Amino acid sequence: MIRRKHLGISGVIALLILVVVSVAGGVVVYNWVLLSLKGAQASAESQAKAFKELVAVEGCAVLKTKTSYIFKAYLRNVGSITAKVDAAYFYDEHGNAIRAMFFNPVELEPYELRSVTAGFPTQSGAPHSLVFKTQRAVPTTLQITSYMLEHAARVDVYLIDLTSQGVPGHWVNPTILRSYLEQYAYVEVVDSWSELDSLIRDPPTGVVVVNAHGELVPMPSTWSSWEDYFKKIGVNIRDYGWIWVSVKGYPFYYYYKEGEGKFTVGSSGVNRVLTPVAGQADFWSQSDGVTSTALTSTGVEASELVSLSLASQADTPRACRSVSGVMPVLIFYELEQGDKTYYGAASYKVGKGYLLVNGFSAGYSDDETAKAATAFAIYTKFYTMKVRGPVFNTPPTVYMLCLDSTHSHWIDKDEVADSSTWLAAYYDANVVLVSSYSSLEDLMLNPPSEVVVINTHGEAVPIPDSWVGDQGSNWRTVYFSQLTEIYGAQGSSSYTQSRPIDISKFPEGIKVQARVACLAPRWFAIGFTSSAGAPSLSEWGHRVVLVEFRETTPRFVVSFNNYQYESITGSEDASLLSWYTINLTVFSNSTVKVVIKGENGDQYTHTTSLKRSYSDINHVSIGVWGLSSGDASYLVSEVKIHNYSGGSWSCVESISSSNWRSWWTVENDQADTPYTPRWRGYFAMITWHVKRYGWIWDNIIGYPYYYVVNVHYSGKPGWSTGDSDHEYSIGSSGASYVFELLGGNLITCFNSVECILTSTGRKAKDLFVEAAIPTHLSSSDVVRAQRFTGISFDRIKVFYDDVSGNIDLFGSCSIKYGKGHILFNGFAPNRLVEASKAATAFALYIYKIAFDQS
Repeated sequence: MIRRKHLGISGVIALLILVVVSVAGGVVVYNWVLLSLKGAQASAESQAKAFKELVAVEGCAVLKTKTSYIFKAYLRNVGSITAKVDAAYFYDEHGNAIRAMFFNPVELEPYELRSVTAGFPTQSGAPHSLVFKTQRAVPTTLQITSYMLEHAARVDVYLIDLTSQGVPGHWVNPTILRSYLEQYAYVEVVDSWSELDSLIRDPPTGVVVVNAHGELVPMPSTWSSWEDYFKKIGVNIRDYGWIWVSVKGYPFYYYYKEGEGKFTVGSSGVNRVLTPVAGQADFWSQSDGVTSTALTSTGVEASELVSLSLASQADTPRACRSVSGVMPVLIFYELEQGDKTYYGAASYKVGKGYLLVNGFSAGYSDDETAKAATAFAIYTKFYTMKVRGPVFNTPPTVYMLCLDSTHSHWIDKDEVADSSTWLAAYYDANVVLVSSYSSLEDLMLNPPSEVVVINTHGEAVPIPDSWVGDQGSNWRTVYFSQLTEIYGAQGSSSYTQSRPIDISKFPEGIKVQARVACLAPRWFAIGFTSSAGAPSLSEWGHRVVLVEFRETTPRFVVSFNNYQYESITGSEDASLLSWYTINLTVFSNSTVKVVIKGENGDQYTHTTSLKRSYSDINHVSIGVWGLSSGDASYLVSEVKIHNYSGGSWSCVESISSSNWRSWWTVENDQADTPYTPRWRGYFAMITWHVKRYGWIWDNIIGYPYYYVVNVHYSGKPGWSTGDSDHEYSIGSSGASYVFELLGGNLITCFNSVECILTSTGRKAKDLFVEAAIPTHLSSSDVVRAQRFTGISFDRIKVFYDDVSGNIDLFGSCSIKYGKGHILFNGFAPNRLVEASKAATAFALYIYKIAFDQS
């Protein structure tokens, strides 16, 4: 294995960076002006020090409101020591310096790139140059051109206010709302039915649309149905990048049709708007007793952006209590209660645009309502502002596993989901929230291709209902438990669960035909496994068919037909999952032999020896699904039993998914035994989706696959954790099993190591600047680093590497498997926001290089 090297930036490259002038988007030209802090007579020593601490601008974007210019810039430290950028100024054309009214200081390590924001009042005149000051070094100057300001993004607002047409404000005071919006934004009032109809039918791009009528939405008479009208609004948000603002109450609860009056549609209204992205939401938080939410840090930032003070608590009886499909990207008011989060005010990503919903009460202050709507709308517009052009040619779809009323392990799942969604949506990803178990099951049974799946539950993996307990039709581990007839060449016999099959009665053998899936070489080992000694009844729950051989050690001869073939070119390709119809015949020989033949003549053979035990009896499980150590039964569609007669076999019984239950019971189906989640089959399904459908599965933090969690699971509780009994502890066996499927050998994930960002990690950091990925992490930040062997380095992308140089130890890495990748991030929860953004950026980077190359 080739040792990985930590790549930095040389002095020569740093010098070249100083010489090269960057052009972003063909618009902004960067001019770096070196100014001495002590004037033109600086000593040679201070000049040398300044060179070491030089900071360069690599991109800039501007948002213009009526009150301010808001600059977002990318700064890189091209010096050789850490630089602290602690202030920003701009100079007008007369040389007057004006300090930023708000600025986020940053500390830059050598070659590090970070994003900074600085706001300046427009009353000060047009800025001529923008200067970022470091603590100990020369300032960095960005020349600002008139072209740059003329083409700055503006906050253009269409305010729907038809009070002059007799439409009531319905909880909103349109006059106060308009007065605040016009202070900051460039407002066009839509106050006639024809103007409204034109706005909806011929939508402008990238605008803010504010409905000044609260829970009620005006609808022109030219629309025959509210369903079509609301759906068109959703399409405009999705396709034209609208930011639609529902100022107060339950969004889209009523509509007011021109010439007819007010009609109630209830909760169906907002769900109709979300139809174009298959989303759903429920804003009846009052029914859960939640009527108040608190201002978040994002809400504070929004208030500072426009210099409007907002209440720390707000009356929000219409906070969002459940949502699926769409994800809240910017959360302004929020309440966490147990394992559930309520969003009092938030912007939800809907395609290219956003739906901003403020769930304020009818009696909530008109002034506070107007201030919040203004601040949140402008902040959402600011959030969409990009310093660079698009990162993706085709933005990815990101599935965020964050299930309602379900706890996470070791972390706050909602905090992870918030920061991960914030980053993914900023780079235009389509974020789909998976918040229900039915949605999770649908995702697993109908897998999309080339998507990112982020598990926000930490060390626990949410598992669908049908994989726990005795529910659903998608049975997993199956075995004969009722009276069953097995046919041999000389007749038939009846057998029950407690009675093994004595094949001495069938000298010509028995034959079982099943449609099965072969996931990897280990499936063959699982599928044909011997068991020593006489089995106890407790073992029956882990067996498909138990066969007792009275003769010498048997042999299985397997041939394949009627299969969907994926080309086999080597052992790795041979492990690709394929459907096969197999004919299994039992004879008396010494080995189990499985041969897969391809159309091109290539073949893959697996041979395993069986051990003699229990006198001359050998117990063999014909596990075409796999036994308790591996479960692939979710791929089974039918089982057929054949009878040998007249020199040929004929089918005498067929069992399919329509009548599984009449033949078999579910695993561990005993009155006094709690159900054990069938996690192996579930993890095998996830791994298969990675391989076949190109999933990028992101284990965002901790020891991966250590638990499974399901709010309806009532079996064995979590292991020494004090967590609820809705969690089942797997321990290190979960990750070990997944690594076996990947073709490797996990030693352990219990490793605390100091880590450094690799060259691959730096590429992800530079591509996804807003993630602000740390360059170094201490051993207290990475406490679940992965140590494994057996996987070739060409399949591994390392993002964080241990500083000690162990070739089998990784702080954060991605392993390629088939078409997709599985990411392992050994982060501790003590820097949770940074960890979740870093892990998300790594997954997005893998998507970029795997599926989005031009």
